[in-house]
Amino acid sequence: MHVTNVRAKVEHVRRVPGGIMKQDVLFIDELSSLLASASSATDLCRKLVHSDLTNESTTGASIFSIDQQAHFQLVGSYGKGLPVSGVSVWDEHPFGTAARSGKLHNTAARAIDGSDVEAYCIPLTKGSDPIGILCLTLSAGAQMDALSPQALSVVSKVTGIWLDSLGVNSGSIGKSGSAGTAAPSPESLTERQLNVLRLMAEGKTNSQIAQDLILSESTIRQETVKIYRALGVHARSEAGKRAKHLGIIDRLAI
Repeated sequence: MHVTNVRAKVEHVRRVPGGIMKQDVLFIDELSSLLASASSATDLCRKLVHSDLTNESTTGASIFSIDQQAHFQLVGSYGKGLPVSGVSVWDEHPFGTAARSGKLHNTAARAIDGSDVEAYCIPLTKGSDPIGILCLTLSAGAQMDALSPQALSVVSKVTGIWLDSLGVNSGSIGKSGSAGTAAPSPESLTERQLNVLRLMAEGKTNSQIAQDLILSESTIRQETVKIYRALGVHARSEAGKRAKHLGIIDRLAI
């Protein structure tokens, strides 16, 4: 369904008289093809980094959703990204600035690995509401190829439609009771929890997982709760979807 919506949006752009340059339309058309072919958010990020839409200075791409507490939650990434643990829409952070302004925000930043990068943060919208962020990182001092404001607005909308169609509900992870303590994240999953998650994604019940891993059902239930918290979800189906789009399932299959 989301592919049809994206294509319809592109066709609408083609009919806007004088609003968007030809190269902008070609960019949006290619982006819609990537959105249609991407198997997950992580796959889309990988495709973006290696596509003709970005230049050779591009070092990473990441997609974040905005949860019910206005915090940014990772949906998928590839390459270098920015640290965002505990960051909300209201914070003085490149993501917050882009989400609040509804416009592309470009700034020099420090990547998770400590290297200097140029960050281009594009708000993803549903109607006029921000629902996520697409962040492209480039080598320090490098510039992204120019797009018109009209084209960037369409990029925000069509990628927002795609993000919304994933059905990845990041839920509402509560703030930690103690100041300065980060909420659980996918990176905090233990080897046992990853094994449980893999079997959950295969559709197995707690009883079946307990038998496979030679553990008690009580232990599996406890691990399941921790998995939900780390992924920011509330149900098994959501956990499977989020793990897929984060690329966790693909990594476990290797």
